[in-house]
Amino acid sequence: MTARPLLKVSSLKAGYGSKMVLEGIDLEIAEGEFFGLAGPNGSGKTTLIRALSGIIPASDGEILLEEVPLDNIPGRFRARKIAVVSQNPDRFLDLAVEDIVVLGRLPYFSPLQWIPNYRDRSVIDWSLKMTGTAGMRKINFQKLSGGEQQRVLIALALAQSPRLLLLDEPTQHLDLKYRSEIFSLLEDLNRDHGVTVAAVLHDLNLAAAHCRRMLLLKNGRIRGIGEPKDLLTPERVREIFGLPVVVTEHPETGCPVVLPSIPAAP
Repeated sequence: MTARPLLKVSSLKAGYGSKMVLEGIDLEIAEGEFFGLAGPNGSGKTTLIRALSGIIPASDGEILLEEVPLDNIPGRFRARKIAVVSQNPDRFLDLAVEDIVVLGRLPYFSPLQWIPNYRDRSVIDWSLKMTGTAGMRKINFQKLSGGEQQRVLIALALAQSPRLLLLDEPTQHLDLKYRSEIFSLLEDLNRDHGVTVAAVLHDLNLAAAHCRRMLLLKNGRIRGIGEPKDLLTPERVREIFGLPVVVTEHPETGCPVVLPSIPAAP
């Protein structure tokens, strides 16, 4: 990598109580990367996102954010550097869209501040504009479609002005149109606005099309890190996902396309 690491993970172990989910994780995410995390269900992808964001503590090892141990960064300041978009829209958010996005500015509020100031308003307006949700300001979150809700949650994350945007299955349960729109948005944020993106993805073809690098995780351990064209081989995909596949090239982009093998007719 030519860019310096924004996030560096060494010998990470993490889990819940006495149950370790992740073992021996070594990883670097560079400034400006679009990075993917993939693996079968139960492989530890969501746990890794929670550990990288500080939601759960590391049981062993070290996570450095801009060369500073994550544990040494107070939550308020950590939220100014890392934003997380969770796997499912928060159904308890019974608020108007703009009020939800305002929450992203709370890490910047002074102790006696109750309402957004001019700077906060500028960032909120930019976040709404970038995600195409400015016209939904006064609409209740619960009345939006799944794709619209996901855009609002990304706007909330952007209002934190993060260096690193972590997303856990951002297109889960979304149709093809909304998947394409969400990834076009993430590409724009990454390419044109310098936001480093790391996303958990089940869809290997989405990962191959959008991520410059990715890792494959199984049973809490990394089974490979690299560019999708080098990583997504039929042998490795079968080993990790337990499914025979054919890997071909996309006719327009040359990116790898992973397809399940179809048994020959008897």
